[in-house]
Amino acid sequence: GRIEIIKGHHFLIDAMPAILEVFPQTKLLILGDGTEKANCEKQVKDANLQNNVAFMGFVQQPYQYISHSDILVQPSFFESFGLVFVEGIALQTPIIAFDVPAGNEILENDITALLVNKGDSKALAEKVIYLLKNPDVAKQIAANAYEKYKSEFTTEAMVKKMAAWYKSLSL
Repeated sequence: GRIEIIKGHHFLIDAMPAILEVFPQTKLLILGDGTEKANCEKQVKDANLQNNVAFMGFVQQPYQYISHSDILVQPSFFESFGLVFVEGIALQTPIIAFDVPAGNEILENDITALLVNKGDSKALAEKVIYLLKNPDVAKQIAANAYEKYKSEFTTEAMVKKMAAWYKSLSL
């Protein structure tokens, strides 16, 4: 991923102290690189979060990180498609994101993910804490999302949809 203003990493870093009050062993792994990385690293240092936040740099295959995470948090202001959402869904990792396009076009709040108002660090923290306290809810959200993945985002499902769309044009 890219560490840029539009990706909202600073909101998630702002949420970390509240999360750590309840779950002090929480680790935040930030994958990617970009123009905001130095600012985010400074924010982590200023908040004394170095033991709980790690910058992993650019990762060619992020799947091992996503699949071994308790939660995927994507605080972007906007995603053109939101591939990271589909990747998280496919790997059955519960997702928390800002309620913005394209996330809110792929994810359904309280069904396949938890969505919060854009820029709300407090709500991000509350949702992370909620899922960590309620692993059965996290599993159910991930399972619901995976069912959506199978019906909408597998190659077979997308080919069927595309074929149906082309067929509808010829009528």
